[in-house]
Amino acid sequence: MSPTAALRPASDHPTASAVARFASCALLALAPAAEAATVQDADPGALASVTASLEREIEKILDETGIPSISLALIRDGEVVWAGAFGYANVGARVPATVDTYYSTGSTFKFVTAAAVMHLVERGKLTLDTSVNEIVGPELAVENAGDVTVRHLLSHHSGLDAYATARRINLEGPVSSVPLWSRRPHITPEELLANTRRIGPPGVEFEYSNDGYAIAGYIVEELSRRSFDRYVAEHVLQPLGVDIDRPSVPSPEVVERMALPYVLSDDAPTPVAQIRYDFSSPGDVYLRASDMARFVAAQLNGGEYRGERILSSASTDEMRRQQFDDRSYGLGVGLADFQGHAIIHHSGGIPGYHARMVAEPSTRQGVYVMSNAGNSPAVGELARYAMQLLWGDVVDPLPSFATSSGVTPSSDQPAKRGR
Repeated sequence: MSPTAALRPASDHPTASAVARFASCALLALAPAAEAATVQDADPGALASVTASLEREIEKILDETGIPSISLALIRDGEVVWAGAFGYANVGARVPATVDTYYSTGSTFKFVTAAAVMHLVERGKLTLDTSVNEIVGPELAVENAGDVTVRHLLSHHSGLDAYATARRINLEGPVSSVPLWSRRPHITPEELLANTRRIGPPGVEFEYSNDGYAIAGYIVEELSRRSFDRYVAEHVLQPLGVDIDRPSVPSPEVVERMALPYVLSDDAPTPVAQIRYDFSSPGDVYLRASDMARFVAAQLNGGEYRGERILSSASTDEMRRQQFDDRSYGLGVGLADFQGHAIIHHSGGIPGYHARMVAEPSTRQGVYVMSNAGNSPAVGELARYAMQLLWGDVVDPLPSFATSSGVTPSSDQPAKRGR
């Protein structure tokens, strides 16, 4: 999904002393500065040092940028070992963010969508090299695209026009949005496919495509005879201990704990309208940082988390393998070499939210970061900083994020350097 700007006033941020005070007492869930919870205390000394450094830098980021809140979870040895939340989920009402606060995953959820497709591959419903037209049938087949496969969709190498729907139906972008409470109808899968056009050969050029992942979600529904939401919940998320039935349709209980979206201007936040997209599979989903961290941990463990398996190790290996020469991208996830570490990564954003995932399969370490502001580079820099702390590398200091304009473009496409 395409992120826009995001924001909040420095005066609304908790002080560094308040963060330090709360970090030492994680039971004070209503403290206004930060809420942190140790999920599993692996190697307490090193973990304590890492989290103390993160807490200091997060408080600095909140003060400098106006980002309302940041929530993150750390993975070590394939386990989610720590989760923390800082700042406000609702600035106006001064509602603190906690580790149970929900945010938009944005396009980091493409990794989950790809996993749902791989789950169907393992059940024999299709192969990665099955033609998309064969699955959708002759009435919805994309003209002259019989050689476009599911692998091409998931790796953004389909050769299909990523903006076909926008050009023919709306002017908002590759996936259109409507205000959450507008009651305007969505584009249907049939309209999506009918307006998709081939513009090049598959497997040659990387073209980041939300439309492609919308089609992938439709494929999950066609082959499973279940809604995409429910299939992902039942076969990918719930086995990992994520208590959710429909991740793109928040329950009243989830809405009650959801961070509101903001945009940043002159280092201060302004609330923006909540929106929904035509399709959830490209990344219109709401989860907690620890929920997504569990999924990433399962990927690092060869498809298993705490004794529950969602995929085979062969499937997770394939997802993390570069599919085509044009870009270091697997199936739903970016690949990169960062300071000598082979990492997987993805960013994501919709208006008012930004998320970033970085992990290293060889050491089974990673970080997942979420915020309710979408136009600051701080989220990506924080993910980089956290990984360096986990590795025990020489840590590059975080830059100052204070700006005169407060407007810094962001992208939900995976960064080339994994940051």
